Amino acid sequence: MTEFHDPYGRISGLPMDLLRSMVGNRIQRVGYKASGDPVVGFDQGSATFVHEVDHAVVISTESTAIVLEWCIRNYDEFLNVAGAPEEGVAAAVTRVVDVTSVPQWSRLRESAIASFGVATHRSEDGSELLWALRIAAANGASVVVALGELRDAMPTYQPDSLLVIFQPELAQSLQVLDSSESAWGRDLGL
Repeated sequence: MTEFHDPYGRISGLPMDLLRSMVGNRIQRVGYKASGDPVVGFDQGSATFVHEVDHAVVISTESTAIVLEWCIRNYDEFLNVAGAPEEGVAAAVTRVVDVTSVPQWSRLRESAIASFGVATHRSEDGSELLWALRIAAANGASVVVALGELRDAMPTYQPDSLLVIFQPELAQSLQVLDSSESAWGRDLGL
């Protein structure tokens, strides 16, 4: 994993060049890397604003792809951003559920990616680690991928699964103890 310095401080492992290359492109394909369990929220129709995913979310544009996956290193829990489906911790998970045509992703696919936002928390060594990433489209649609799970149908922080949140209010309500930011996060300014 690479480290860099952004205007907000040190965020370990965030590939800024990769994210920057996605701005201006449309999302073409989306897949959820899952084990044998069904994707929670996936088959509940257009009223579902949150999907729970076992391992990773793969988002592809015309020119590139990113994999958002939960990761644990020593005592640190974070959202890892890898540059290709065969990279990263979840590379061995071969079951990918194609969710490209799911209604929640359709508004995001209609328009180009306009920006990214991040939410971080502090690691054991004091560096910032990503726990949520927001993708915003030029038409105002957005999605947040965050460490979490659904408990009693409500988003809750949990470092060993992912939530895909399509409703800004739900993302703004999801918080972790060691972060001053909600899952909605702060704009990266790309």
